[in-house]
Amino acid sequence: MSRIIDGNANNFLRQFGYDLPGIFQVFTSACFVKLTAIDGTLFGLSSGGGSNQQRIMTNFEGTLQLSVSPGNYYGGTLALNTWALLVHRRRASGAGYVHELIKDGVVLATSAVQGEGSAGSELRASAADLRIGSSSAGAASSNAKFAHAFTFLRALSDAELLSVSSGANPDTLDPLGRREYYPMTDSDLVNLWADTLPENPPALTVVGTVAVDVADNPTVDVIAAPSSVTLDDSAFEPGKAITGSYANYASAPTVVTLTDSGGNTITPAVTINDTAKTFSTAYPARITTGTGTTLLRGPVTVELT
Repeated sequence: MSRIIDGNANNFLRQFGYDLPGIFQVFTSACFVKLTAIDGTLFGLSSGGGSNQQRIMTNFEGTLQLSVSPGNYYGGTLALNTWALLVHRRRASGAGYVHELIKDGVVLATSAVQGEGSAGSELRASAADLRIGSSSAGAASSNAKFAHAFTFLRALSDAELLSVSSGANPDTLDPLGRREYYPMTDSDLVNLWADTLPENPPALTVVGTVAVDVADNPTVDVIAAPSSVTLDDSAFEPGKAITGSYANYASAPTVVTLTDSGGNTITPAVTINDTAKTFSTAYPARITTGTGTTLLRGPVTVELT
């Protein structure tokens, strides 16, 4: 799934109003883009209190352009109807900083070196505006599809960017500096990194009308949700049933294992309903005569495999 920007300058995606926790001299903003027609702003971040929009664009010839506070920098082209990972990175260089335009892990253009505090070039506390598809309402818009947009408040390494362009999920990168990640692969536009910092935005907002392509998405690894078990009642009693549900198993589990605080385990018979994703078994009854297998009192772990 991806989002479609149709060239109407009043239709785009944005997040706004979630301040940064300080001033950031280095950052990385990236998005997978499939261009459907040439010319227009693809995506960008505001800076310097929102008065300067740093953005990646294409011109009439399809040449990629990085427009930042010190000027415009050009390099490479973006083919029509082909997914590419486009990146705007600001990193340390010598005694200052440079902006870079990167496509699929390859640096195409680099700005002049800037000193610290360059107006409108770093990301400031009140400048947290990400826009996808247009720099502002009524401005030059793009004809393109977008997916997997993300921002880090650090300069990602060449190796990290190359890994994402080759299919690695951004969620697998070193989490330091996470700001926002919008996969756009389902019906919502939620920021998967919203809980990393209290200042991180919760979601993208649709301005105007933005269509969805349910079938088209770049090849990016899906992070599988971990398997889990939920008990209906965690107060176990000897001889009573243990019931619950499970989720995110690749195939139906067949064994239930009960483990007590001393490391003793038993594997009682279990009934599995893989359609409803439920299970039932029984806690061992008290031994009143003779010998048998039971568990010690105290915490007991239930595991489905």
